[in-house]
Amino acid sequence: MGGRQVLDNEQLPNMLSPEDSDPLDFLRSQIDDLCLKIVTKFNLYDSTGRPRNAFVLNALTKYSCIGCLVNTFTQPYKWVDVDAIYKENHRLAVNLLTEQLQYRLGKEGFNSVVQDEVEGDYGRVDVLIRQISCGVLLTYNGAQFIVEVKTGKGLSYDQIFRYLIDWPNATLIVWRVIMRQIITLDQKAVSPFLLTYLETILQRGTRLLNGDKITPCNHNYTNEKPYVIRDPQGLINEFLLVLTETLPNIIDTIVQQLKDINSDG
Repeated sequence: MGGRQVLDNEQLPNMLSPEDSDPLDFLRSQIDDLCLKIVTKFNLYDSTGRPRNAFVLNALTKYSCIGCLVNTFTQPYKWVDVDAIYKENHRLAVNLLTEQLQYRLGKEGFNSVVQDEVEGDYGRVDVLIRQISCGVLLTYNGAQFIVEVKTGKGLSYDQIFRYLIDWPNATLIVWRVIMRQIITLDQKAVSPFLLTYLETILQRGTRLLNGDKITPCNHNYTNEKPYVIRDPQGLINEFLLVLTETLPNIIDTIVQQLKDINSDG
């Protein structure tokens, strides 16, 4: 790995050495192995018997305290409901983005299609548009773009980089609707950091697995109180206004990214 500091073979048994594979692929395979070991250790399976790998990875990226991780993996999960206004705002933004993007790409000469429509006879497809939990995933000419739609004022690095773990070669575009902001994380700029980020997760998970006795902590590791919207009317009014204003900007950003691929080629 070009001299990078990684976990040694004793910490990560039965795996290929970093020199035998792409560094990012190597670390992602280590993450998969680590999550499975934690699932087994703490019996983290869903009602159908499937390992809750996503739940484990979410906790590993969120908590640096091993005590908090143990609490998360051993105590019953307490669901914190999200106000329906936030859910509807996100759904609306993603739906508008998907439809307007497909229309604009058609005007620009791209043959695009939403994944739900792929089964039809559309001939050659340039851009495949797929709605995912965070927003939209686009595939074009072998390149991938994730558009994460954020309808509130919050921003979570852990959440952002979890998407890059799933799609490590993607360019991530964060559309912060209410903040009128568009942030682009190019894969070339993010890849070196992503390696460090994955190594950190592996080191943290290895400490968890290797700890014979872990001292309990008293951290408030989860917020059980849902955020209360004090002015729903104002929130909806502002969101609809800002959504109308910024939708053309995010469309322009995505289209330009696709055009840049053609110009680079």
